[in-house]
Amino acid sequence: MRPEAASPSVPGLTEDKIARIKQHVRGHAGADDRRAWAVLASTALAQAALVALYVTGWTVPATLLGSLLIVRVFIVYHDAIHRSFFRRARWNDRLATVLQLWTLTPVKHWRGNHLAHHGRFGDLGFRDIADTIFFTREQFEAMPRLQRAFLRVARTPVVFFPLLPLAQWLVEYPLLRGNPWIWAGAALHLLFILKVSAWHALALYLGMLIGLVLFHLQHGIGRGYRAPSASWRFEHAALLGSTWVRIPRPLRWFTLGIEFHHIHHLHPGVPCYALARCHASAPAGLWDEVTVGTWRNSLAALGLPLSVFGHGWQGRPRLPFHQMVRLFSRSKINLNLSNSSTLVGQQIKGRNFEVPGAGGFLLSGHADNLDEYYEDGREIVTYASAEDLADKAAYYLAHDSERQRIAEAGYRRTLAEHTWHHRY
Repeated sequence: MRPEAASPSVPGLTEDKIARIKQHVRGHAGADDRRAWAVLASTALAQAALVALYVTGWTVPATLLGSLLIVRVFIVYHDAIHRSFFRRARWNDRLATVLQLWTLTPVKHWRGNHLAHHGRFGDLGFRDIADTIFFTREQFEAMPRLQRAFLRVARTPVVFFPLLPLAQWLVEYPLLRGNPWIWAGAALHLLFILKVSAWHALALYLGMLIGLVLFHLQHGIGRGYRAPSASWRFEHAALLGSTWVRIPRPLRWFTLGIEFHHIHHLHPGVPCYALARCHASAPAGLWDEVTVGTWRNSLAALGLPLSVFGHGWQGRPRLPFHQMVRLFSRSKINLNLSNSSTLVGQQIKGRNFEVPGAGGFLLSGHADNLDEYYEDGREIVTYASAEDLADKAAYYLAHDSERQRIAEAGYRRTLAEHTWHHRY
């Protein structure tokens, strides 16, 4: 749900700058068949490694790898839908037809919806069924009370995102939009689950979930772009409505550059394997008006509001001690970044003791030896990645009693072992 229907005013995005951006992006359009085949070959090798991991019993890393490979294969499929992966349209069409076996996404249905999404994204006069933001705040407030009550629950991130992959890939695509390729693909996945590893079912689900969350972040961070049909502009929708999501470097092999979504929306003819180079080679300042997806605004876009204070956060001064203690005790979740001031790894910080000591719930990055001071999951909670952070924040926001029990246990442990009297 958007708070406003009008598009943001961005003085820096002048007609001259739009022309320079388009000229730069055009220079990277056009497929390179050698690079395309290299992408397919490396993906096939990774898939073979995945099978080997499953067969040899490395189920957890195999499941994680399998879920990320689902994302990578879908991005290749997505480029084939745009006919930008190979030079020849016929090769792209054949590739998309084959890959729908593994992505379980029907070509004809998805191509129509997705190309329409590209053509009119952000146009308030167009019903974009590919969007994960369904209405403006004004439209929501005009709905009947029962409908608003239902949507408040259904569009809660912890409900919406986990259920959407099941509704889309288990119900809509196979039952309502299915074709022999989709049914054969479902049989292929089932055979893989039965003959190779049952964990593949979880990998398949996680891959779909990651893909949907990534799609949402690519269009739903910040104010975005929504405009009435009369004033809607394609270039503004691409550059203001799409996001450059900062993906951690180890994961970029799986996302294949789709995080540079502002470029993709401006010119879908730039293949996925050229997006990163197109972005990196741009003259300084060319992307200044593009929304950047960081972990902070990504959490906010997923419905997890975040406030920050202290050195390094622009416009957020440090709090006096008494205000800090009050904030720790009153906040539902206190986030601690274990690597925020060191380049040598994760470290235990004062916040690891101050938050529980104030009676607050602590969600902290993992640090060496932290488990010697607090029990994870009982006295504090730690996260291992940005995705894990988002999942746990959403979970504990929705489970008040469990969150309060952990905060109380952390408080008791602090008073018993970690006060100044015990330390000094």
